[in-house]
Amino acid sequence: LRSSHNLPPRLPSSPRHARGQNHHHPPPPRPPRPGMPHLLLLTVSDPPQKECELELNVADAASRGSRVDSWVHSSDGSLHGLYLQFQKEMLEPDGLRGIRDLTDRGYLVGVWGHNGRDPDDYRTFHRLVREAGVSFVNSDLPRRFKMGEPSAHRGVSFGL
Repeated sequence: LRSSHNLPPRLPSSPRHARGQNHHHPPPPRPPRPGMPHLLLLTVSDPPQKECELELNVADAASRGSRVDSWVHSSDGSLHGLYLQFQKEMLEPDGLRGIRDLTDRGYLVGVWGHNGRDPDDYRTFHRLVREAGVSFVNSDLPRRFKMGEPSAHRGVSFGL
């Protein structure tokens, strides 16, 4: 579900430069070629159970920037961003800042969650989009849900 419509356009920002830091970051990923989807790296928030799983705590995302860059960029190309497992910390100031750090660096960020465990409601994903710059939210909202009428769904959890 593309959840960023009806939002004001985001202006490019350079928070690191504004704070006087001169960290070098790889260039943002290029837009996909026509007919090619955005490619996002799936991460987990729970301790990895498989060798292929990559754990990322959003509150630590800014301090782990070079690690994230190494996951997303390689000599044969780059992914467009990260698909993060929902963490309750995402709704706290440090978590919102961690996600915003990723989006400010040019990464697309999506959020996925576990059915019955994580929230799947308008209020949660609207906040992630507005305050953290999330572009995609995995959701099981019913077909009758209308983006223009969030008040009808306020406080309702639909199960993810």
